[in-house]
Amino acid sequence: MTFLFDNEIAAFRRHGPAEAYVFQSEFQRAELEKVLPGFGYSPAMGRVIRGALDFDEIGFCPRPHRRGEEFYIGKLARPDLDKWSSNHWHVLDRVPYAARRALAMGWTLSLVHKCGVPPGWAETFAPQQLAAGDFLGRCHALVGLNGGARENWPRVGLEAMAAGVPLICQDLWGWKEMIVDGETGFLASNDEEMAYRLAQLAYDEPLRLRMLRAAWRHVEDLADPGRIGREWRELFESL
Repeated sequence: MTFLFDNEIAAFRRHGPAEAYVFQSEFQRAELEKVLPGFGYSPAMGRVIRGALDFDEIGFCPRPHRRGEEFYIGKLARPDLDKWSSNHWHVLDRVPYAARRALAMGWTLSLVHKCGVPPGWAETFAPQQLAAGDFLGRCHALVGLNGGARENWPRVGLEAMAAGVPLICQDLWGWKEMIVDGETGFLASNDEEMAYRLAQLAYDEPLRLRMLRAAWRHVEDLADPGRIGREWRELFESL
């Protein structure tokens, strides 16, 4: 997370600082280093080790699309209110592509009070109703639009890139370290830009294919289990 839980604070007060601290993103490190020095932490104790991905679990299976066909925009998240924006349906409704459709997994009735009733052009799935790879295989693009939670190193982004689904996310937090804007995905500064970028991918299939292939190559390095495993071994050997 990007904050300390009460139990963590109690543990630091009782036992003192840990020998080492691992952060998954520079964003997370910067946020936690605002408070950790109060518990005996120094920057030399910390290092960034990214989250790995088992590529055997998520196959590269981009869904083809032709202009004029239905374009499926996905959202995959826990049914935590902070993971869902109250503007979710509003943003997708503003995508200037007539045949846009929405898919949302992790949807529960509790989200209706925040986001509203899903429109007729949306299909929702309960948490874990489908395997992540199966859900992503139905999507032409995936949105990262949150309602309060600040993403550290979101696994769903790694999974989408591995599956061949372009990401359109908020230009904030760990997304800025995961996505190369305009090359491996889009970082949107506001709701209007997010809607525009989604339509851009719906109309321009060559662009979408270039982006998802670049993202697939990018995530192979970002989430490489071999390199990340070595980084963890080096950490343990240093203690």
